[in-house]
Amino acid sequence: MYFLACILCESSQAGDVERAKEILEEIISRVHYEPAVMLLASMYQNNSIVRDYVRATRLYRLASRLFDNSEAKRRYGLLCLWDKPGLRANPDESFRVFHELYTTTGDVATGHVMMCLYWSGTKSFAHDRVRAIQLCQEHIGGQPRTYLTMASMYRYGHPHVLERCPEEALRLLECVECQPQDENYVLRQMMLAIVLSENKDLNLVLAQRIFDIFYEISQAFQRQTFYLWLPLYLRQTHILLPVSGSLKQITQALMKEEQGLVVAALNFSSLLFEEHSNLFDENPGQKAVAMLKSVLQQIDNELVKVNLAYALWYGLAGARKEPNEAISLLENVMRTSSHQLARTFMANILAERQQVGDVPRAVELWAFVTRYLRDVEEVRRLACLFSRKAAKAIEEYSLQPLLRHMATDLQKVVQTSKFLS
Repeated sequence: MYFLACILCESSQAGDVERAKEILEEIISRVHYEPAVMLLASMYQNNSIVRDYVRATRLYRLASRLFDNSEAKRRYGLLCLWDKPGLRANPDESFRVFHELYTTTGDVATGHVMMCLYWSGTKSFAHDRVRAIQLCQEHIGGQPRTYLTMASMYRYGHPHVLERCPEEALRLLECVECQPQDENYVLRQMMLAIVLSENKDLNLVLAQRIFDIFYEISQAFQRQTFYLWLPLYLRQTHILLPVSGSLKQITQALMKEEQGLVVAALNFSSLLFEEHSNLFDENPGQKAVAMLKSVLQQIDNELVKVNLAYALWYGLAGARKEPNEAISLLENVMRTSSHQLARTFMANILAERQQVGDVPRAVELWAFVTRYLRDVEEVRRLACLFSRKAAKAIEEYSLQPLLRHMATDLQKVVQTSKFLS
C-alpha cells in the first residue's frame, strides 16, 4: 500500500493525491512507519491539493521524536521560521531545533540557519552577532547563501569583529555563481539592490540600476515563492519606518522569514519614501503607497500594513495623508497579531491626534505593550516609533494619579524616545 501511495502522490490529479493521503494516514494509524510519516508530512507541506501545515508540523515532530530523524527536525525547524495558515512563526523553537541539529551534525545548511538566528536573536534568545560572524566566516563558500549572508553582515559591521565595508559586501556578491533562472540569482540580486540603495550618494545612473533590479526580482517573486530572513534582507533607511533594516528597529515582529515579494516591496518602497527628489518622478511617496497596496491585494501581510499605515499617517514623500485608513490598517493588525509593533504605532497616532479620549487610550495601549513584553531591549526598540509630541503627551498623562501605577515602566521608555525621535 505504501508503494501505491508513492505512485499516486506524484499524480497531478486531485483524486489520486487525496487517495495517496488516505492510504498513508491509514498506514500510520496502524503502525508508525517512518517512510510513510515523512512522505505524508511532505505532502501536507508541499502539495497544494492537500496542504495542511498544522498536520505537517505534527508529523515532523512525530518523526523527530520516534525516529530521531534529522531531516524531519530540519523541515520542522524551517516551518517554524515563517507565518503560515494556522501557524505563527516560532523562531524560538526553530533556534532550539537547529542549535541541537548543528551540535550533532555541524553541516553547512544547518549552520547557515544558525548564522541568521544568532545575528538577530529571537524573543527568548538574545542576539550573538560575534557568533553569527564566526559561523559565517567558518562556512563561507560552503553554499552560495553564505556569501549573501556575509555580504549582509558587512553592511552593518560589528565592533572589534567586523568593520563595516559595503565594498566588501559587493565583492562577496560577485562570488555567487548562478544563472538567471536559479533561486540564488534572485537572492543575490535582492542583496545587490539593498547594498547599492544604501549608498548615500545616489545618482541617476545608480538609481536606475537599482530600480531595474527591484523590478526584476519583484517579477521573479511573482512567479515563485521564496522566504528570506528579514533581519538580513531589509535595507537600512535614513527615515524612520516601523519595518526597516536598522539594527535599532529589528523588533520581534521582524525576527522571522517573509515572502520575497513582501521583502522586495518593503525595500523598494522604503527607498521611494526617502524622497531623492532629483532622481524620482514627481510624488515618489504615492508610487510607494500604490506598490504596498498592490502587494496587499495578493498577500495579507501585517508588516506591509504597518509601513503603509505609517506612510498614510505622515504623508511620506508626498503621499496623500489618509489618517482614517492608517488607523483602520493598524486596528486590523492588532486584531490578528500578537506582536506589539502595530499597537505601539497606534498609541503614537492617538497621542499625536489628541481627540477626546485619545491620550488615555494611548497610555493604556503603551502600558499594555510594556507589561506584555517584560523585555527592556524590545521596549526600547519600539519606543523609537514615538514622535516627540506623542512621547510628551503619554508621559504627562501617565503621571496623573489614575495611571501612576503605569508611570514607572512608561517613563523608562518614553525618556528613551525623546532622543530617538
